[in-house]
Amino acid sequence: MSEPVYTVMPAAGLGWLVRRPAADSSDFFGDRRRAIEHAHALALAARPALVRVVGTSGAVEDEWFFGPEKGVRRVGPLAPREQSALEA
Repeated sequence: MSEPVYTVMPAAGLGWLVRRPAADSSDFFGDRRRAIEHAHALALAARPALVRVVGTSGAVEDEWFFGPEKGVRRVGPLAPREQSALEA
């Protein structure tokens, strides 16, 4: 069984959504920071879980893994410089 993924994404128009795994609804927030905080709180309660932030372009901008024990590990995408080094 894989861990649940809570996805933070831009809403159509203004604001941000937190999409819950296996749910037909999303939670709406006026700003990105509050949406990410909410997703983190949901992931803490459902650990192990993953929070994924998707930007306006549709690309993954950041990810955090909330392990089964205590602790959070940032697993977000590589910085552009690190990505360039891997592709060279």
